[in-house]
Amino acid sequence: MNGLDTLQNALVVAFATAILGWMVGGLRRETRRAFDLLHGEIGGLRGEVQEEVGGLRTEMREEIGALRTEMREEIGGLRGEISSLRTEMREEIGSLRTEMREEIGSLRTEMREEIGALRIETHDEIRALRSDLTQVALALGVRRRAGNE
Repeated sequence: MNGLDTLQNALVVAFATAILGWMVGGLRRETRRAFDLLHGEIGGLRGEVQEEVGGLRTEMREEIGALRTEMREEIGGLRGEISSLRTEMREEIGSLRTEMREEIGSLRTEMREEIGALRIETHDEIRALRSDLTQVALALGVRRRAGNE
């Protein structure tokens, strides 16, 4: 090879190296620019996602708070109804107790009157039977005496 060919080859290599360097530098710059753009886009998306998540958290907290308030109101209403039912039941039980006591008192009075009437009737029957027995005994005693005489 001659010196001119070597020089030519060296120039081609240098030119190719310069072009490759320029291309690699351009690619690096372009890659860096794309990376920066992507990084900015990712940062923006991250911010949007955080805002969305924050908004959803706020909405969920408000919804949960509203549900808790509703549940407390319903529970309070149920407690009031239960208390009212308890009061009604106590009044009803008290009324039934009073009625039962009156009924039992009435039955006791009736039984005492009935027993008293039965005692009087039994005593009258016993007196009548004693009188009859006395008359029979007297009649038998008179006959026996007459038979002995």
